[in-house]
Amino acid sequence: MSVEAASQHHLGTATPTAQQQQQQMTARLEGGSLLVGGRELLAGAPPNVTLRPAEAEAEAAPGAAFLGARAAAPSSRHVFSVGTLARFKIWWMVPATGAGAAAVPAETQMLLLEFRDEAGSAAAEGSAVYALMLPVLDGNFRASLQGSPENELQSGSLATSFTFRLVSKIKGTFRHIDDKEIPANLDWFGWCTWDAFYKAVNPTGIEEGLQRYCSLPKIHFLVYSLHEGGAPPRFLIIDDGWQETVDEFKEVDETLREQTVLVFHSWVTHSKCAPALFPDLRCNYARFAQRLTDLKENHKFRGETCKNLGDLVKKIKEKHGVKYVYMWHALLGYWGGVQATTDLMKKYNPKLVYPVQSPGNVANLRDIAMDSLEKFGVGIVDPDKIYEFYNDQHSYLSTAGVDGVKSAVARASEDFMPRELALQTLHVASVAFNSLLLGEIFIPDWDMFHSKHESAEFHGAARALSGGGIYVSDKPGVHDFNVLKKLVLPDGSILRASIPISSVITLRVYPQLLISPLFGLPGSLSRLQKHQNLEVSLSTMACEIYTISPVKVHQSPCPVEKPTTKRFIMVANDEHVILFPFMAQGHVAPFRCLAELVRRTRPDVRITMVATPSVAESLRASLAAGDVDVHELPFDPAEHGLPTGGDTSANLIGSQQRITTLLIASESLRQAFRRFVSDLRAANPGADLHIMADMFMGWTVDVAGDDARVSHSIVLTCGAYGAALYFSLWNSVPLLPANDDGDTFVVAPHEFPGMSVQRSQLADQLATADGKDARSIFIRKQVASFARADALLVNTTEDLEPKGLSMLRQWFNTVPTYPVGPLLLRTTATVSEARDRTTILAWLDKQLPGSVLYVSFGSQCTINTSQMVALASGLAQSAHKFVGVVRPPSGLDDVNGHFRPEWLPEGFDEKVAATGQGLLVRGWAPQLEILAHPATGAFLTHCGWNSVQESLANGVPLIGWPLSADQFYNAKMLVEVGVCVEVARGSDAVGRDKITEVVDTVLGETSERAVMRSKAAKMKKVIRAAGGTDGDGSSVKVMERFFAVVSRHHGKGPGRFGAYYSVTRLELCRVDGQQVEFSHAEDGLTFDLPLFIPRWRPGAH
Repeated sequence: MSVEAASQHHLGTATPTAQQQQQQMTARLEGGSLLVGGRELLAGAPPNVTLRPAEAEAEAAPGAAFLGARAAAPSSRHVFSVGTLARFKIWWMVPATGAGAAAVPAETQMLLLEFRDEAGSAAAEGSAVYALMLPVLDGNFRASLQGSPENELQSGSLATSFTFRLVSKIKGTFRHIDDKEIPANLDWFGWCTWDAFYKAVNPTGIEEGLQRYCSLPKIHFLVYSLHEGGAPPRFLIIDDGWQETVDEFKEVDETLREQTVLVFHSWVTHSKCAPALFPDLRCNYARFAQRLTDLKENHKFRGETCKNLGDLVKKIKEKHGVKYVYMWHALLGYWGGVQATTDLMKKYNPKLVYPVQSPGNVANLRDIAMDSLEKFGVGIVDPDKIYEFYNDQHSYLSTAGVDGVKSAVARASEDFMPRELALQTLHVASVAFNSLLLGEIFIPDWDMFHSKHESAEFHGAARALSGGGIYVSDKPGVHDFNVLKKLVLPDGSILRASIPISSVITLRVYPQLLISPLFGLPGSLSRLQKHQNLEVSLSTMACEIYTISPVKVHQSPCPVEKPTTKRFIMVANDEHVILFPFMAQGHVAPFRCLAELVRRTRPDVRITMVATPSVAESLRASLAAGDVDVHELPFDPAEHGLPTGGDTSANLIGSQQRITTLLIASESLRQAFRRFVSDLRAANPGADLHIMADMFMGWTVDVAGDDARVSHSIVLTCGAYGAALYFSLWNSVPLLPANDDGDTFVVAPHEFPGMSVQRSQLADQLATADGKDARSIFIRKQVASFARADALLVNTTEDLEPKGLSMLRQWFNTVPTYPVGPLLLRTTATVSEARDRTTILAWLDKQLPGSVLYVSFGSQCTINTSQMVALASGLAQSAHKFVGVVRPPSGLDDVNGHFRPEWLPEGFDEKVAATGQGLLVRGWAPQLEILAHPATGAFLTHCGWNSVQESLANGVPLIGWPLSADQFYNAKMLVEVGVCVEVARGSDAVGRDKITEVVDTVLGETSERAVMRSKAAKMKKVIRAAGGTDGDGSSVKVMERFFAVVSRHHGKGPGRFGAYYSVTRLELCRVDGQQVEFSHAEDGLTFDLPLFIPRWRPGAH
């Protein structure tokens, strides 16, 4: 055996077996023999071969060493003999074995060796030792392995993570896949444009493939779009054909082109197949030398159908529900690199070079792409400019809204799935074995997949087990939904294991067949007799492909039969929902509604509300006895500089500084909450806990941690649009001005490019925040926690806030977002608190329908004294009837004090009482009943989200006067929708005439009033439909979907069902509610596996 490498080049070896935990599997070089674990691995090693243990470079690396060789003189290429193999089996990068080491191809990148004692000896039983030989880069040299005609090599298998991690740590040239974040798009079904259009891809064709309803002529309703068929694509790959390139070789001799055939594998050459048998594989020999001339899109993407790439991407996401858009580009820019002579490329100092293929490459496979580059050259970027080149290209794509790129760094798959049935196993096996190597560094891309392919179920099964992405390259309208529906859930998500390397597919054939090198020699899988072909499909999973761990597949002597029985395993329904609101009325009220919604969805679940003492006391008084438990967490306001009762914002009205203190102090509840959750887990280890925490209690995600039976969701008690802007602005301070006047500011340019807000739409604390202040730091921590949650539960509906939900999903794209609103109390539980309730309702009964203005700024916000006087004067001047809630103005220490005459114009109280124009309510009013009364025609409000939903739920238009937090952005959204007119913002001065003008517009006989009432009536239908009755509202359905998904995340470890079963037929199935279905037959392939539901990544449902 030989190794092609640089002088002093090293090969990583490792023995990652179960025995490694019991004995030190050291490697040593003695007397020309390489010994591993005391057994001879190589014999006859020449004197220049060296071995250096790796313990000095890496911890916990017993048995690892660097095998190298010394060269007598420098050279650009060295071939060293490192010894002779003795009685070993190997798993190849491709499924190939042979009669000896000569079968080890040149350029081998990974070699896994197995050796045992003589068959039949006691030591042979369960005593296999493995060594992984992994050639690595060293300086300017690349190492690879090649065989020599000495000894037989046969098959074996083992995971390879140990050696890769060792090389990663010592060489520092790459990161192991376990240390990387898996791209979020892989949890969703996708569509790639390549085989649908090839280089003719264009915006019209892309939209045709993504549209919700297929525009192609339907023949007996057999043609459907992916959306119509129940497999909506959520990520898109725009493949080759979008870039600006030049073809300098159009005049290449046509004879040369006709003689050039794209060979899937060189078995074509060996078997002397005529090129005419593969007409679809003919290609342009010179097309691989085409070069990139510009980093931007070509003319096809700049025209009537779309202004530019950014316009197309925006349309794709907003119109077609696509979450992620990826663009393909070659590693060098294009196949032939960059055009060195263009002005746009000169900044990267490119030059034209003519590569020379290594002898190993030429001997293994004649690659037309490399032949083309040898003949026509490749334009390469100056190594010192390569970062700038990629940064320029990817930055441009990012500004266009593109989420990522697909680039062929190293190939796991051929471009085209073979059509010939005999080649299906060969193709899948090739990708699977390549994935053994590539899967340690990144998730291998299985490339094109056609649902209408003759062997689509075979390829679908392979991808289902691969741990990687699943996307099709079907032509628009040409789909097989019998295949796709087994891979894709209705929301476009897919089932994907969270640890891709554990799902790398390998191949085992019994009885043992000598699988020749890939090139079609006797014994190749492509030449198996028909009865020996082990077929795989999504329907039977009676297969030769399987996950390395924990499933083992054994060949039974009996043929596979149809299933005769079915087994159903029931998952125990033992769930506990923990609700943890922030300590403010505007947050507690939606959580009370959330408890009702959970109860409607999960009648038997246990619900516990967690709160500080003051909030807990209020909850016990308002919640139905026995329906929701209340757990009190200790909290001493004095320890945080807060007044008595300061564990709720209700006692901190008028002081934003104290609210900030309470926000930060909430983190002191961490330990008490952790103990509470820990006690629950200890009391009932089998129960599934669902923590639903307020958006200001994001730190609770740390309590959930990695516990397999604890899910964690963030509850946004505000609306989607308001939350997106509020949190993105705080996450971006100090804010960037959008122009020179300093009155307009950019909103999170990375999350929402092109969006801005006015200075008057910023709360004072936000406008002056520098990013180092206490509230900025606190809110940034909450935002970071959102991305780590299992879900976002938003107090809104899809139809009410499509734009806001789209923004949240775009920002937190790895976290499923569920609109569970409206979270509105069905009844006023605290009616007894309303002063003169009967008087208020009786007064309303006397008024004309739609004639009364209701005025209230909520439980937490107030306007200042001068604004209060202006408001009262404007109302009096308008002559419209009103019910006004009077609370102490802002800026007072005694926010709960008695009414003072100076808060209103002199004699105002007496005047409105005498004329019957209005009714003043001091303190609290029965808001739900007022808004539901037919006499109420408009609501002047601070635009707090609870008030907004309560108003729209009754079809009442709004007059907006936002004062703080998300209220400014709620008002902005309502104005855009057409159900609100703003009268003032924050503490800005406002005159009585402005008040009168706006009130007259909304309540007077105006065209604006008619339009607003009509739109508010439509909103009323939307909100009430979402709330529903008898469990038929969208909020109930969304919550049911949430529980169905998050429950599948539980029981993530082996032993979920406490037993092992043998089943001979395993169907990929949906977990519907609590039932998991496995199909069983008495004969055929046998799976020995623990029955468990793997932990899917968030978003993979």
